[in-house]
Amino acid sequence: MAAPENSAIKLNTAITRTQNLGHSGTGTDHFIYQRVSALALVPLLLWLVASLIASGGEYTALLQWLQQPWQSILLLCLIIAISWHSILGLQVIIEDYIQTEWLKLSSLLVMKFIFWFIVIAAAFLVLKIAL
Repeated sequence: MAAPENSAIKLNTAITRTQNLGHSGTGTDHFIYQRVSALALVPLLLWLVASLIASGGEYTALLQWLQQPWQSILLLCLIIAISWHSILGLQVIIEDYIQTEWLKLSSLLVMKFIFWFIVIAAAFLVLKIAL
């Protein structure tokens, strides 16, 4: 009769250890957003490669190409999609492998700050060339 009591204690201990570690449901949204951003990247990257090959890689041809409204809009979409996908992926890595809470939080904040700075700078440069 001692075995069932020990297993009940172990079960209770396992439940106690997992309580207050977060709620389910947030991981699914993150998973879906990462897959949607990956799907958005496929046609955008194919468009970019095809456009760069078609332009011949000449500087003036690339400037004229980027000054077309749809080209600059699609390039901005590509920049945002790449950054969003990267942020989501790095967030998962940081949350999974950094155990110290303050280091995890500061790493997430610094990572997001750097990516949004890059997005704003790249958008500014694309718009400066396009306009």
